[in-house]
Order: sequence, then structure tokens, then C-alpha cells
Amino acid sequence: MLVAVVVVAFLVVPGAIYLRPTIPDEIGLRFLAAMLVLPFLPALLLGATAVWTLAVGDE
Repeated sequence: MLVAVVVVAFLVVPGAIYLRPTIPDEIGLRFLAAMLVLPFLPALLLGATAVWTLAVGDE
């Protein structure tokens, strides 16, 4: 699970921004808002996964 989240956070989202920079405009986000929000979403996902891993871990 953690590997999948890291791949999404470090490859998929930045790759989508790089390959299709017009995506934020298509969904109604201004450029500045998109460049602040889009990196924030994977960061939240990584944080939630870290907390989940800590809470569920048996060791």
C-alpha cells in the first residue's frame, strides 16, 4: 500500500501536471490554485497512509 501511495505521489501526479498542464483549467482551477492544491493532495495521502501504518502495525 505504501509503495502504491509513493508511486502516485511522486510519479503519477507530477507526471500528469507535466504532460497535461491544462488539466487544472479543464476542471475549473486557476493556475496558482492548481499548483498549490495538486501537490497537497498526494501529501495528504502520504500522511494518512503513514498514520494508518503506525496505527495498524503489529510490531
